[in-house]
Amino acid sequence: YLMAMQAVHPPANANPTDPPLVVGSRVVVWEPLGPSLRCLDVTTGNSVWKADRAGDWFLAGAVGDMVLLVGPQSVRALSLTDGAEKWRAST
Repeated sequence: YLMAMQAVHPPANANPTDPPLVVGSRVVVWEPLGPSLRCLDVTTGNSVWKADRAGDWFLAGAVGDMVLLVGPQSVRALSLTDGAEKWRAST
């Protein structure tokens, strides 16, 4: 029962230390304890895009040109190119 409660009600700063995700020439990171997800160019460190976490709990991985984010009620994919939401599915 306790584990189910933790899964349903994570702390407000859930997964603030998720490791960066490197995909090709991009690295995607959470802003530590912040409200945003950032994508940086691996070779220059320049910001490529910034997106709101929108309640997402963790960065699940990457598929093709998308990063996958999991939240309490949905899974969504953001474009690695510009951070735009490509799709969202209810969980």
